[in-house]
Amino acid sequence: EAVDALAAAVHDAGMAVPGVTGPRTATEIFSHSWARMSGAIIAEGMTMRAYQVEHIVPPHDPGGFAEVAGEEDRELLVRWITDFVGEAGIDGQSPEAIVHAALTSRRFWLWKNPAPVSVAGFCGPTPHGIRINYVYTPSEHRGHGYASANVAALSQRLLDQGRQFVYLFADQANPTSNAVYQRLGFQPVCDYAEYRFS
Repeated sequence: EAVDALAAAVHDAGMAVPGVTGPRTATEIFSHSWARMSGAIIAEGMTMRAYQVEHIVPPHDPGGFAEVAGEEDRELLVRWITDFVGEAGIDGQSPEAIVHAALTSRRFWLWKNPAPVSVAGFCGPTPHGIRINYVYTPSEHRGHGYASANVAALSQRLLDQGRQFVYLFADQANPTSNAVYQRLGFQPVCDYAEYRFS
């Protein structure tokens, strides 16, 4: 009932709504209400699964180490985040802006062996947790466990700093990443769905 009321309030306010994303049940209800009121056509977008972990299961050591990214890594990170955004189909900030913000706040960590081979970032602090994002390994470095090692090291660092849990979102269409996170101890919390309106 609350989601229906929200859709009605947004519609009555004359707001343009290009889409909705959130927990699957709520977004489905909103989408159908919105379509009924506005005549919009619904198209399902990406479906994500939210995971969280309180205790990391250490992965196989692929060799190398985690290190915070620095200014000297800017050009490389812009290329990697450009590729990540393209592969993930994400709209929003430019890769340059993403990298600039992450470098300024020291939120990107690289796995090096000995040169950089994978990146992971963090953002979205909550009262008890914090989110891992921008996990990316270029194709030529995949299959060695670098992303697993980097996510594990970064997650453990964040837990050691006093977070009760670390969370992340994984594309349900990517069984590899979902399996990797589960092997590290991440547990499913809920499914998220995206719906676009035209």
